[in-house]
Amino acid sequence: MMKQDIRKLRKTLEEGDQKGGRRKTGWWNKECREKEDKSEKEMKKLEQREVYTKARKESKELWKEHRRNNGTRYREIKKGSRRGGAGKEKEEE
Repeated sequence: MMKQDIRKLRKTLEEGDQKGGRRKTGWWNKECREKEDKSEKEMKKLEQREVYTKARKESKELWKEHRRNNGTRYREIKKGSRRGGAGKEKEEE
């Protein structure tokens, strides 16, 4: 067999040990079941947290892009309004 086939077999065996082996070693035992439930809950929490942070980053990027696109116009209007009119220039001096 090739090295890749051996690696695949080894990987599947390890996964089987992690999933099935744990249940074989006392899935009927209450403590073992509680540990499994806790680990599954922790994994779900981590996944939800990752999704939340990803969404937050995306919204932040969208906001930055929006500010980049519309920021100059906003600043020009603000400057004009301080002087008393949006498009008026001061003629005195």
